[in-house]
Amino acid sequence: MPQVYRLNENDWVIADNFNEAVNWYMKDTGMSKEEAVDESYSPFEVKDLSRFYIIVERYDNKEFEEEYLEDEDDNTLSIPADELIKKEWKGKPFIFCSTEY
Repeated sequence: MPQVYRLNENDWVIADNFNEAVNWYMKDTGMSKEEAVDESYSPFEVKDLSRFYIIVERYDNKEFEEEYLEDEDDNTLSIPADELIKKEWKGKPFIFCSTEY
C-alpha cells in the first residue's frame, strides 16, 4: 500500500516509499532536494489519514456523490483521503494534495 508524504509547506506526494516520493517530486518540479524537502516536516510520512479529507471536483468523482454530497448545488466533494487513494493509486507517484494554487 502506498504512503502519503508531506515534503514541504505546500505538497504531499503519494508513493511506495519516501525515496521514491522525493526522487519523483524533484524530477516533476525541477527542484533540488534542498528546495523540495523541508526538514521541519520530518517525519514525512502521514501515518493517520482518518481525518484527512481532500476536496475534489464533484463531476469527476460521481461514485462518491451519494455518501459525501452535502448540497445538490455543490460543485465539490470532501472525500476521505484513504478512499481517494484506493481510487487514484495506479502504482506511480503523484502529488496527492497541494495548498499552492
